[in-house]
Amino acid sequence: MDSVDLTEDKEQLPPVKAQNVQPPQPQQGITPPQQFAFPEQNERRFNVNLMTPIEERTETSIFQYSQDESSFLQSPLVESQRIQHPPEQPEQPRTPVRQDRSIKNLDSSPFEEYIPKHRPLLVVKKPSVPAKRPTTTTSEKHRTGPIIREEQCNPQDDAIQKQIFDNLRPAIDTYDGFLSAETETFNKVPAIEKFLRTLSSKENGATTQIPEMRIQLGETEYLIRKKLGQGAYAPVFLAECSRTGQLRAIKVEKSPPRKWEFYLMRQAKRRLGVSRAATGMIDALGLHLFRDESYLILEYRDQGTILGLVNFVKVNPIGAETTGVMDEVLAMFFTVELLRTVEGLHARGILHGDLKPDNCLLRLDEGDLTVPYRRDGSGGWSQNGIALIDFGRGIDMKLFPENVRFIADWKTDEQDCPEMREMRPWTHQVDYWGLAGIIHSMLFGKYISVRWEPVGTGKKRWVLREGLKRYWQGELWRKVLDVLMNPGLVVAEEVGLSVPLRLNECREKMETWLEMNSERGIGLRTMIRRIENSRKL
Repeated sequence: MDSVDLTEDKEQLPPVKAQNVQPPQPQQGITPPQQFAFPEQNERRFNVNLMTPIEERTETSIFQYSQDESSFLQSPLVESQRIQHPPEQPEQPRTPVRQDRSIKNLDSSPFEEYIPKHRPLLVVKKPSVPAKRPTTTTSEKHRTGPIIREEQCNPQDDAIQKQIFDNLRPAIDTYDGFLSAETETFNKVPAIEKFLRTLSSKENGATTQIPEMRIQLGETEYLIRKKLGQGAYAPVFLAECSRTGQLRAIKVEKSPPRKWEFYLMRQAKRRLGVSRAATGMIDALGLHLFRDESYLILEYRDQGTILGLVNFVKVNPIGAETTGVMDEVLAMFFTVELLRTVEGLHARGILHGDLKPDNCLLRLDEGDLTVPYRRDGSGGWSQNGIALIDFGRGIDMKLFPENVRFIADWKTDEQDCPEMREMRPWTHQVDYWGLAGIIHSMLFGKYISVRWEPVGTGKKRWVLREGLKRYWQGELWRKVLDVLMNPGLVVAEEVGLSVPLRLNECREKMETWLEMNSERGIGLRTMIRRIENSRKL
């Protein structure tokens, strides 16, 4: 099986076959996880209960099958077929099971050098000719190009991911922070969960003395403090380093343990380099892999999620809005930050795969914003925005052929893109639809609900069921939502412009509007300051 070298951030090309062999031709609602909670000793942020279950009423619809719009969608990786761009300059590296619900409240919920094997030294038995090493053939060098050759596949399939790791160069066990003990059984999760149940009973009035719960991961000992959330397969705990006192979020996966999220987050950070987009995702600090469990060590942020903020403003209005939804200026600011981060990830071949409000942490760093909103990040604005979490369903597009299309074999609902729901192939649509859902939750305070309208023969356009308020910037919101929900139609109707270029254009228009209107009402700076000091509200 061909391997792939991802040490350098370059577009991967199909491998060159040996001489006399022709190279291959190019082939053409939900119960969201609980949000990160806050440590007791550093209790801060929203003084509301964000853990109320949400149920979304979804309509049972018979979706009309139409012409595959995905053929019109041009991903960032093949965009050069339509519009030529200058080559990307290398950057310096840096370090579900969903259920229906009615809408009441949104619940928050390194590399070591790879040395290829060479043939034995060839000794030519001539007195005048010394022994020489033969010229290294193509098959002995690091190859570039996709590992997976299928044009259509499920990117989350265990066999696909095993094939990737078996042929990845450099191998994942050379990544800084990766510690493997795959022959050992750790089995600490049951003890951790028992400790947390006992801790909960003490908080409810029990007087029994509870010993501390400690786990040793590599050279670091952690004290388990509380449970932050529970995904479909992976509980997340808050832990404190016993030596330094630093707080970490530890995501545990078992049956089987997984290393995909660690790989993807490290690749994303390396490819983004030192950029504003890189600040839009948290850091994966390490992975401890055992036979039965894996422990992903993550940067911890205690400011809540966009989902938590949506719930908070329902009872604590911030800004001009008094109807229990987020102020438009604030919603547009977070929309711009999300678009910038996702644009950066897509341009470097990374799909998040599970964008939703509870996977967007608030990133509101300490320090005053000295000037009104600046798109260049000056005046403290680069320190404020969002940080994406949960890359467990992420996809590295560089591991697949350029014309790959994915299929989903899991249960879907209205929060998933239409291509998934209608059993049609997809790629970037998964993130576009996720972005539309986050924007909808900020504007309307609930999960996205859509309907479709016929457009010509055999086609349809998805639109929101709710109407935008007349005093909102309707043209801006309608345009960005239309691009996100109908990428195939947008490309077909606006020849010469790809979806990434259209989204970039929408973001720049929003930035222009924010620079002119960020001080409207009480002002964006004041709203951000109020969120930071929310425990005082």
